[in-house]
Amino acid sequence: MRILKVNSLYFPYVRGGAEVVVKTLSEGLVAAGHDVVVASTCEPEKYERDVELIEGVQSIRYPIKNRYWIYAPDKKGLPDRLLWHSADAFNKDAANDLRSLVEEVRPDIVVCHNISGWSSSIWPALASINVPVVQVLHDYYNLCVKTSLFNGEKRCVGRCLPCRYFRRRQEEMSKDVNGVIAVSQAVLDRHFDAGLFSCAQTKAVIYNSISQAPIPESHQRGFWDVRRFGFIGRLAPEKGVEVMVDAFKEIEARFPEACLWIAGDGDPTYVESLISRSQSENIRFLGRVKAETFYQDIDVLIVPSIWDEPFGLVVAEAAAYGVPVVAHPVGGIPEIISSGVGILASEPTVAALADALMRCMTEPETLISVRTQLPAVAERFANTEAMVMQHEEFYREILNGHR
Repeated sequence: MRILKVNSLYFPYVRGGAEVVVKTLSEGLVAAGHDVVVASTCEPEKYERDVELIEGVQSIRYPIKNRYWIYAPDKKGLPDRLLWHSADAFNKDAANDLRSLVEEVRPDIVVCHNISGWSSSIWPALASINVPVVQVLHDYYNLCVKTSLFNGEKRCVGRCLPCRYFRRRQEEMSKDVNGVIAVSQAVLDRHFDAGLFSCAQTKAVIYNSISQAPIPESHQRGFWDVRRFGFIGRLAPEKGVEVMVDAFKEIEARFPEACLWIAGDGDPTYVESLISRSQSENIRFLGRVKAETFYQDIDVLIVPSIWDEPFGLVVAEAAAYGVPVVAHPVGGIPEIISSGVGILASEPTVAALADALMRCMTEPETLISVRTQLPAVAERFANTEAMVMQHEEFYREILNGHR
C-alpha cells in the first residue's frame, strides 16, 4: 500500500503521545513493505513546504495556514486564539494543500491522526477526489477546541458554547470518513454519542503500544516493599497533581517512611504553586528525567488525571517497566487497569485516591497479584508490531470496502 498519514506534527516535533505513536506506526508500516508519506505542519514563516526522509518515511511539512504554529513556544492572547480557532473550524487553504499532495503522491488510503492545524475540512476535500479516509482518534479535538473536554478545574459534562460554535460543522463533515480507529473504547463512544462519523463503514479500538525492552532484572524486588510513589508527566491542572499531593499527605501522616517523587515540568508559575502546596521533605520535584531511571527508582506509579485521558500511555509504560499503577477511573484508563496493571480509585477525588494508595501500604497481597500479572500485560501493551499489524489490517478492510 501507499499510505498518506496526516498529523499536526511529525518527528522531531513532539507534543504528546500521538506524535510518538504516529512515528512508530509510520516506521513499522515502512518495515512491513509499505510506502508511507506523512504530511504535517510547520511555521507559517517558512512559506515553502519542507521535505525530509526520516527512517524511510517521507516527511512533508507544510507552513500552517493560520495565524501561528501550534508548536510555537509563546502563549497567545485571547484575540489571537479566537481567530486561530475560527480559521481552524474550516481551513480551506489547508484542505487545498492536502488535496494537491494527494494528487501528487497518489496514495491508496489517507489516514488522519491529530488534525489540529489542518482542520476537518480535509475530510470533504479528500472525499471529493474519491480517496478512502480513516480517522484515528487520539483526543477530543472534534468535540472540544482545547481537545481535552476539560475546562478550568473539572471535566466537561456537556459542551460549552465556544466548542459547540467552533465544532458546529463536525457532524456533517465527519460523514465523509470511511473508517474510524480510537485509542480506547471511551474515546470512540464519546464521539459516536455526539453523532460524529455516522457513515463510517468500519470502526475499531486499537490500543497504543510502546517500544520497550523487557523488564530489567534489577527491578525485580520484593513484592511487599512499597516506600516510594512516583508521578511522571506534564505538570498541569488536568493531570490531577494537586489531588495527588493532598492524597499523599494522608499516607505520609500514617507512614512517615513513604515518599513521593514527581518528575516532569510545566508552566513555571503552576509548578511553583505545587511546590508551595507540598511543603514536605518527603515530596521531591525532579524536573524532567529519563523514564528508565525513574521507573527503576519507584515502587508504584500514580496516574491521578482528572480529565478523560484518552488512553494513558504512561500506564502502559509503567507496566512495561514492571511498576504497578494507582489511577483515577477516567477516560480510557480503566480499560488498561482492568488488564491487571494496578489499582483503580473509586472516583477522581482526594479521599478515593488516598484510599487506593493506602491499599498499597496495607494490602501487600494486592500488589503481589498485580506484579505477577505485569509481564503478561507488558507483552500486550509493549508490542508495537502487533499494533502496526492491526492498523494494516484495518486499512485493507477499508480499501476492500471502498472498491
